[in-house]
Amino acid sequence: MLNPFDSPMGSNLVRMMAETVFFEGQGGQQAPNGGGGDGGATAASCFALDSNKISSLSLKYTSPTNDYRIYQYTNYSTNTFHVVVWDGSSAPTSPQKEDYKKFLRGRAANAGSSCATFTNPGFNEMASGDRFNTNISNNKWKEIRDSYEAGRSGCTDSSAPNYNPSALKLDNSCQFREESGTVYSKNSSTAADGVRFEGKIKLMRRKFPDDTVSGGENAEGKYVSIINRVCTNSRCETNGVRETTQVWTMTSPVAVFGSALNTLKNAAKTELDAKIAELSGSYVANCGLQTQSPIAEWKKETACDGTIFTISKQLFTSNCDGSTEKIVYTASNGQSFTWLKSSGVSDSEYERTVPADPQGRAGYGGMSDYVRGLKEAHEASLSAAPVEYNYTKRSSSSRGVVGKPNFNTLFVVVQRAEVLTDGCGNRKQGNVSYYAYSYEYNAAEGKSASYQGLTETTGMPIVKIGDVEVGPTQSFGPLDKVPVADELIGKAVSGCTDPNATNYDEKANTNRGCKYPDGGGNGGGNGGGNGEITETNYTPYILGGVVLAAIALFA
Repeated sequence: MLNPFDSPMGSNLVRMMAETVFFEGQGGQQAPNGGGGDGGATAASCFALDSNKISSLSLKYTSPTNDYRIYQYTNYSTNTFHVVVWDGSSAPTSPQKEDYKKFLRGRAANAGSSCATFTNPGFNEMASGDRFNTNISNNKWKEIRDSYEAGRSGCTDSSAPNYNPSALKLDNSCQFREESGTVYSKNSSTAADGVRFEGKIKLMRRKFPDDTVSGGENAEGKYVSIINRVCTNSRCETNGVRETTQVWTMTSPVAVFGSALNTLKNAAKTELDAKIAELSGSYVANCGLQTQSPIAEWKKETACDGTIFTISKQLFTSNCDGSTEKIVYTASNGQSFTWLKSSGVSDSEYERTVPADPQGRAGYGGMSDYVRGLKEAHEASLSAAPVEYNYTKRSSSSRGVVGKPNFNTLFVVVQRAEVLTDGCGNRKQGNVSYYAYSYEYNAAEGKSASYQGLTETTGMPIVKIGDVEVGPTQSFGPLDKVPVADELIGKAVSGCTDPNATNYDEKANTNRGCKYPDGGGNGGGNGGGNGEITETNYTPYILGGVVLAAIALFA
């Protein structure tokens, strides 16, 4: 007879076929009632044990999900075992078991037509004694169990990541899971910045269905080695977080539990130790910088219109020893300057020399001057008043006129100073220049020149000769220093300027009183003996070999 469990078809179809194999006559036909009234005879002879010797149903197997049960009974009249299955969410009741036994006995040929016929309450007859007649073993039910579980195989290891609670039989699908505890660990020393390398070895284990493994472990394993770079204190924190980063990992080959696996463990230890030494030996401590709170308005200047100019000072300290490694100076105009300890220049020296003055002024530099320069540049950019001038008389003097006897000149020196008014209303003196004016007059006419003051707008001297206001005979300027009258108009030296006269004076530049041997003239003569002084006797005054000329007035 074909065994349905040897079928190449799927497990569900196999089970369906297996559970529909019944003895002939299962369920039976109900015999017609005989005689009168009680619906069928129930005499003990209808179910005599000697006609079909059946023992009690024996429960041999219950599935882990409690929805499948295997029972076995013995037919002593044929000395055969029979296997039946109860497929349901609850076990059969005692009356259901008794009804099934009566059902089996009622199928005997000698039951008689007057005996009541019982039906099968739901047991599936999986195999008859014809199949299990050999050696009459009471373990034949195991074949039914194995066939049932084979269709429901999977990972039955509850500790595996892919554990299948519905699986009834372990197959080769279990994944590796981490064995509890650490097999081996090794840590490096802690660097200056708080970083340490921490290594550990974990055993990964999985079950498999091979029953031939020595020791009955039915499991294999592998070792996974991991090294993490760990921040152990605040010096290596990043934004307040002490980070742990995996920097190395290694997985050993797979071996079954036993000596082979121990060999892999020793090799993993050796390699982990070497890698820890390599990583810690090549690591350079990262003494990063920690930001300190900025010092507001470390340098401050306030412009005349209330605008404030500042430089803030931001410190960055080493997270290894707390020393200041960097300073960032930020001006209110957005310009920043960075000092580094590694530059070799002290922070105080840096502050005195950097940055350069924004206006390029000689002798200025450093943080203080930079802020001051920002303020001054701002003030200079404000609308300023037009330049004004302040006029002051520096000196005045009277002297003779070179080459003109009986003529005098009034010499007046005027100082002109710029008055600058900035946008803040502050006034200061600007450039200073000088102007000179001479006023000639004939002293023989009995007149004299008098200084009256300066005009307010132009600074021109107000001079009167007698009662008449006159303008200057000559004007000089602007000059960058106080002028000397002798250098501009010369100094009148009276004497005889005629070389033919007996009293000739080579130093004289204004002719007066010449004398001649023949007695002609009165000393002022021109060779005609009439004693009259004329312009032809005028000799220009020479100073330093250069003829002095009037310089036009600078308007």
